[in-house]
Amino acid sequence: MQRELRSESGFTLIELAVVLVLIGIAAALVLPLGLSKAANSAALDTEAQKLAGTIRLARQKSITQDVPGTTYGVRFKNSTNATSYRLFSRNPATGSSWTGEEQELDKHVIIDSAGHVEIVFDNSGNTTDTGIVVLMEVSGNNRTITLEVNSLGTVDIQ
Repeated sequence: MQRELRSESGFTLIELAVVLVLIGIAAALVLPLGLSKAANSAALDTEAQKLAGTIRLARQKSITQDVPGTTYGVRFKNSTNATSYRLFSRNPATGSSWTGEEQELDKHVIIDSAGHVEIVFDNSGNTTDTGIVVLMEVSGNNRTITLEVNSLGTVDIQ
């Protein structure tokens, strides 16, 4: 009896290994780009929440201040493309003083305070420094987050 020779179809182990290596190389090239963009986006969200919290803290401190006439606010390092901000207090008798450490932004985020050097709250929690503060990614997908401070001193994140 003779055995019939059949042709077997399929992939060899070497062919499968080559395909897996190629997929691995492609993933190694593409994955860091996606992770970098996600990290930058997360940093932007975090910095927006921190800045909004500092602005709200300045408002709260102005309302509950210990020394009559003292106002609190947030000062940006410069008015365009700031990389840090700081909480401060101001008393007409003693002048301004810093109440907290300078808050450095993540290296991928900058602030455009639209010309505002500072946002100051009066003893009622109101401000005349209404406006928009924009946080921007400097790399990645160039996303922005807008913080809007109204005359009543509330901060809306958009």
